[in-house]
Order: sequence, then structure tokens, then C-alpha cells
Amino acid sequence: MVWTSRQRPRVNALSFDIEDWFHLVDIDALEDRSTWDSRESIVEVRTDEILATLDRHGVKATFFVLGWIADRYPALVQRIADAGHEIGSHSYWHRPVYTLTQEQFREDTIRSLDAIERACGIRPICYRAPSFSIIPGCEWAFDILTECGIEWDSSLFPGGRGHGGYPCGDRPLLFQMGQSGRRIPELPLGLMRLGPIGVCFSGGGYFRLLPKWLVRAGFELHRWRGLPVVMYLHPRDFAPDCPRVPMPLLRRFKSYVGLGSTAKKLDELLCRYQFAPCGDILLRAGLLAPRHPTVVAAKAQQTVQRIRVLLLNQVFWPDVAATAQHAFDLAKYLHAHGFKVSAIASRSIYGHAGSVLPSAETADGVEIHRVAASVFGKKGIASRSFDFVSFNITCLFKAFALPRHDVVICLTTPPFIALIGLFLRWTKGTRFVFWTMDLYPDVPLAAGVIKPRTFTHRLFDRLDRFCLHHADAVVVLGRCMRDRILAKGVEPSRITVINPWANPDEVLGTPARRFGPEVEAVAVARGSVPGSKPATLVPNAYRVEWEIGDRFVIEYSGNCGVGHDVSTVCNAMLDLRDDDEIRWVIVGGGVARPRIQEFIAHHDIRNVVMKPYQPRKRLGELIALGDVHLVLVADGFEGLLLPSKFYGVMAASRPTLYVGPSSGEVAQVISDEKCGYVIQNGDSAMLVRSIRELQREPTVALSMGLRGRLALERSYSMQIACAQWIGLIDAVVGRRDDSL
Repeated sequence: MVWTSRQRPRVNALSFDIEDWFHLVDIDALEDRSTWDSRESIVEVRTDEILATLDRHGVKATFFVLGWIADRYPALVQRIADAGHEIGSHSYWHRPVYTLTQEQFREDTIRSLDAIERACGIRPICYRAPSFSIIPGCEWAFDILTECGIEWDSSLFPGGRGHGGYPCGDRPLLFQMGQSGRRIPELPLGLMRLGPIGVCFSGGGYFRLLPKWLVRAGFELHRWRGLPVVMYLHPRDFAPDCPRVPMPLLRRFKSYVGLGSTAKKLDELLCRYQFAPCGDILLRAGLLAPRHPTVVAAKAQQTVQRIRVLLLNQVFWPDVAATAQHAFDLAKYLHAHGFKVSAIASRSIYGHAGSVLPSAETADGVEIHRVAASVFGKKGIASRSFDFVSFNITCLFKAFALPRHDVVICLTTPPFIALIGLFLRWTKGTRFVFWTMDLYPDVPLAAGVIKPRTFTHRLFDRLDRFCLHHADAVVVLGRCMRDRILAKGVEPSRITVINPWANPDEVLGTPARRFGPEVEAVAVARGSVPGSKPATLVPNAYRVEWEIGDRFVIEYSGNCGVGHDVSTVCNAMLDLRDDDEIRWVIVGGGVARPRIQEFIAHHDIRNVVMKPYQPRKRLGELIALGDVHLVLVADGFEGLLLPSKFYGVMAASRPTLYVGPSSGEVAQVISDEKCGYVIQNGDSAMLVRSIRELQREPTVALSMGLRGRLALERSYSMQIACAQWIGLIDAVVGRRDDSL
């Protein structure tokens, strides 16, 4: 997520690296660590002064504490925690990362985390390397940090300096880690660009040495660019009486000049600008889930109550279509976090004709307005087009009649509903967010419904590009879809990637069948999930209702439409039709479903169970039914749609059999997390072999499922994705920051 200059966040990151004066790097007189205990210390007195200053201004900050300090001054660390500040690790011995082996770095990190936890009872989830010493070639450090439980980092200095420097840009980002290829939220230091030169102005010696007017210029420049300033200071920066040791002249100048000015400079900045802990800045940027809220984060949630959000989509609660479920999940989450949320949807259940839903009601605090009952349902392209147009027209009138909202979020059912969002932007000044669940006219073009370069294609393509280019923000579902949107000429700063999700509290990772403790224990070990335990078996009612018993279940649930190639699955069904220990379970609807039914009837395949959509309240039980789940994407549809069922499969601790292009988002996640198999369309033999292996080796299936569940909790849960939405809405509306 990237802020633009129009949004100009006013909250900056404030942090302190809690180390003593003798923890300076590369000073010969201080290299002998055995002398540290006997040296005069300033850390307690100066840190208490910092705490008093912050308390006077009502500001919270992040304190990156040295493990060595935590072991010797545990009461100091406890005072920081008691004051409500965010606590992170600054290593144990304050040695540059590039001087350590990987094992030394791991040992140092764990030791620092243990020391801080002993001191205050809080185990840090954030880290800052000594002297910003993660440099190119040291990316392995991020893998080790995540192994140790670190969830976000602030170790990168986006320029050259004596002890570090990394070419990463100076805005909050998801940093691609080393060997694992995973991403970690990163808050790098910011630089003030003076021509080709990048000048740090907001921390340490830079802050002390630069005049106040230049520091303020740096703050204003960052505000104009729409970026938060990241400040970092040390207790020694506030100590004019700091003890001296021999060191080179230039280093002596940088270490000791300006020590008497720091407190006054900081006090003036705290009066002039707004500050928050580093984690809160990443939360606002949508890069961090609010699982560890600070006082400032809680205050931010209180001030968001004035933000009014309107969602537009043809399907909404209680419909079970994927876009309906995601839109309602987001609406409920926003309401729970203080937003006033409304939605406009159809009075019909998707795909069915007739009015069955009330014109207005409130569900979980969300105001729902319904218009335009479907006349024809899914009887054909012409009839569906008529229903789409009638819904868009009545939705437009309803949206215009409602009181002004601060932001409107338009999904993509029906196509070009985003034009209503654009109209509200022009007429009412409502911010417009385009949530591209599917891409039009790209999907019907890939399906052959419309022909390339025809008048219809050119018209729809221009409408789509017009909406994309005039949206305040465009939300895409994955990396492939982002590339598709970039190819349409949309500015990268307008695009935010927020994956679909599943709620781990709604979909429990319980075993489908009883395997015995030995098998489940082996699966935990093979799944490489520290601390995981086999889940207790909960009897699955669907196995009884549908007379499946203890058979091996291959499940497909949800819509099966033009973007799903079912031929590979049908051929695999034919190969396995004589195996009564297998049950194919197909649940849902869609235009491709009749093709499956015809194939089954023609070949007299009897180990298949076909059922309609099931109630949302039984979603967890439905997903838990399968031993393995199918996810299908037809060739040419990668980046045009993303099957959200995949994330529910991860939540249920089930492996995924993905049949589709290897470049798709689901394929990339499976490869990254090792939670299933990627199978090309047409390779039914590979699909059969994969099913046989999972049927024969339950530990393989269970370990894949465990890895998927862990990945979901770490990166793809509803809570994480919806927190990203809050960060995006904050930035687009630009109100929460103004009110702090």
C-alpha cells in the first residue's frame, strides 16, 4: 500500500534504540565486552527522562531494547512496558549483522528476546538491527527473524552509511526475504533528497547535527510526498555529560556534538507533529494486522467513527457467493472497528429469478439496502445483461439518494458497477475504491463470449480503463492481477494488493477422519510447524448425511464457471470411477456444473456426490469434509480471477490440488508454502497420481494441511486482510490522521 501526496499522512513513527553510551560500534576502546559492567552507565537516567517527555506530550513510541540492557536493568524495561509503549529487540550484544554467521545471529536474536521477556513479560515481535546493519547479502537475517517469532522489522537504511545501507526505497513495504522468498513488513528509515544526495535528518547524530529548520524541512517534504517520517534516537543523544573515550576525530564529532540540543529539538517536534509507534504506522499502511494493538492504535480506532463506508455489489449477505461473503466479512469488520457501513445489493439470490430478500434490513450493524430483483436469473447472456443493467440503474438512484458517504467500495458484480462509484466521486466528493474481484471485459474475452477488437470489446475496455484510472485506489487480489492492472496503464501508487481470505476462527483445522496419534504426530513433524498438536476429531455431519462414511473425499466447493476448466477433473473421475474408497464431492453451482453432471451420467460414474450451495453457517463443516480440495483455473484466466475457496482450504488444514496455469497466484502460494500440488490443465494422469499419493500417505496430506494453516494465520487470514483495508481507507479518506 502506497500513500499519495494527496493523502499526506500526519502521523510519523517515533522510536528509541535503548542501549548505553559504550555500545558504539567499531570503537577500539569499547570492543572488550568484559569492561561494560564496570563502566559508568547513563541508560536508566536518560531513558526515564525520555519516558517523562513522552508522557507529558501523551505520545507512545517503539523502544528497541538491547538484550544486554534488559538483563541488567529489567526494572527499566518494565517501566517502558508499564507506560504502554511498544517494545522490540535491538539484538543482545549490539554487533553488526554483517559481522555474524547465521548461527551467531540466530543465537543473539533468541537470547535478546528471552532477556526482554524475562524483564517485562512481553516477547517482542519487532526488531531493529544494530546500526541498520542488514546490507545486501544479509537477507538471510529476515528468515531467521521470522523463525524466531519476529513479525515486522525496521532495520533497513535506504542509502549509504558507514555501518549499513540497503537500496530499498524509503516507504513502508513488504520486503521479500532471503531463501524462503516470503515477505515481511518493513519500515525503513526515510531520507531527504537533495538532488542526487539522500540525507538522513530524523535520527541519531544526523538529528543532533542538522539545524532545526532543515529537520523541519525534512518533515514537510515527507508530508508532501505522503510518507511518514521514521525517527530514531538513543539515550546517549540526550546526555551532554556522556563519558568520552578515544576515537577518530570525525567519529568523535558525530558522537558528541549537539548532545545538549536533542531534548529541546524533540520537544518542539512533539508539539508540532503527530507521532505513533512504528507498528502503528505499519498498521495504518495495511502491512500489519492489529493483533498487538498499542494505545495509539486504540485511539485511532476510536476516532474512526465518523468514517462512513458504502459497498456496492449485486450479491451480499445472506447470499453465499464468494463476493457476497467477502463483502460482508469486510463490512462486519469495519463496523466492529468504528466505521459506519452501508451496502446496496440485489433483492434476489445470485443466479435466481424473483424477489426473496427484504428491501432494507440491518445485519451485524451493517445497513443493507436492496434494489432491482432479478427477472431472468442465469437463463442466458442477453437475460443476464438485462438484469445487470436494471440493477446498475436502480443502484445508481439509491446510492445518489442516500446521505453522502466518505468512501464507496465498488466490487465487480455486475460489471461496470464502478461507474456508480465514479459518479458519486464527481457529484458528492465521495472517495472511490475499485475492488477488482474479476476483470472485465478480460474475463468474457478469455471465455470467448466477446471477440477481440470488436466494437463491444473496445467500448467495454475503455470503460474499464476509465474507471481504473479515475479511482482513488484499486484493490487487486494478487500479484498476477496486479500485473494485469499495471498493463492497463494504472499508476502503481494507486494499486494495493489485498488477498482474499478465510477466517481461521470460522474454519477450524480439524482432521477429516481419524488417523491415530502416530500418523498425526508424524504429520506435525513433517509439516515443520513448531508447537503444533494434532487436533481433536470433530464428527462431520456431512459424512453421515451424504452417506460418505470414512471414505477419502476429494471436494470442490463454490462456483464452477467459465474460468474453470473441468475437463481434467472429469477425466480423473473416469480413471477412478471403480474405486469405492473414494468420493468426489461437488458442492455449489455455475455454468460448468451441467457439463460435469452430463459427463458423470454418460460414463455411469457412481462415486460422485453432487450437492447445491450450503448455508454459510455450515461453511467450516463443509470445508472440513474433504481430505483434499480442488481449485481450478482455466488457461488464460490467471490474474483475471482468484478462487477464494483456496484460503478456506488452508484454514481447514487441507492440501490443495490446484489445476491450472503455474503462473497463477494460487500456484505461487502453493509453491511458496508447500501446501499442495500444482497440476497443469489437461494432465489428468498427474491429478490421479497426486490423489493416490495423498490417499496412500495420510502424513503427506496432513503435513501439507498444517503448513497451509500456518501460512493462513501468518499472511492470509481475514483479520490481516481487513486490517489492510482499514489502512487503505484511512489513507484514501485521510480523516483518521487529521483527527489525532
